[in-house]
Amino acid sequence: KMRKQTRMKATTNRRIITWLLRIWLGCMALFTVKFFAAYVIEWRAQTAYPSFEEHTRKYHSTLEMQLAMKLDNDANPYYTWFDLTKTIDTGVDADAEGGEAMKIYAFGPVQDVHKFRRRVMIVCGQHGRELVSAELCFTLIRLIQLYVRDDRDFTATVARHTLNDVGYWIVPVMSPWARWQVEAGGPARQCQRTNGQHVDLNRNFPNAHKQTKVRIVGDETYAGEGPLSEYESKAVDKFIDFVEPHLFYNVHSGGNEILLPYDGTYDILPPNYEKMLTLARYAKEASGCKTCGLGMSSVLYNDREDQA
Repeated sequence: KMRKQTRMKATTNRRIITWLLRIWLGCMALFTVKFFAAYVIEWRAQTAYPSFEEHTRKYHSTLEMQLAMKLDNDANPYYTWFDLTKTIDTGVDADAEGGEAMKIYAFGPVQDVHKFRRRVMIVCGQHGRELVSAELCFTLIRLIQLYVRDDRDFTATVARHTLNDVGYWIVPVMSPWARWQVEAGGPARQCQRTNGQHVDLNRNFPNAHKQTKVRIVGDETYAGEGPLSEYESKAVDKFIDFVEPHLFYNVHSGGNEILLPYDGTYDILPPNYEKMLTLARYAKEASGCKTCGLGMSSVLYNDREDQA
């Protein structure tokens, strides 16, 4: 009887051990599958992006840009995206329908801005119809995020800038509402320039607002009720204060000019005008645009009118 009980006890123990071993092996198998699945997903996320040539052949909607800036971020842990409207009252609940169209996103390094020897800030998409402008900024973002690993001259330049403590802070779409209108509004919205309040954001900053002569609601160059009256200009203004850039570029499309601040006359030149002029000449030479105008817009356009 004792032997029988001993055998039964041994059998029970073997069964328990067998089941424990099976459970352990099952857990290990599940862990292995999950690990490799996560590895494959991560590998695809890191490598499954279009070539630079494919990227440049495709138009990217505002939504695509916003999603890509977030999803591609894992490929370059040294840069991240910023929601510039987080502390700005857009007048629309961001979680409500249409709220995302009011969001202004930026891209920049995660490090302290003051650790960079040179800080470059670039703003695109200030007018809704300037689709090429936003594409240029988005392409630069992707160059930094993804394509810097490709063996290309331009990516080598970006990599060299990074090693030399040059940081880029980029706003690809400053006027998202207007760009969404162009994308979804059909022919009636193809020339949408102003924001939702009929304000030309390009003239809503303090100096431009002070100098502009157009203050009629409904005009394409209406400067708004006052300087920084629009949430878009307030958001970018705060970002400028955060970055404190050494160089600031505002990219537009629709003309072949390299324009300098401010939109005034040569009677009153802005500070460091000669330095800006030298940099603009270098940019003109590097671009190969021999016919590009160079100077302050009002002067350039007045010269053309005088010649006409």
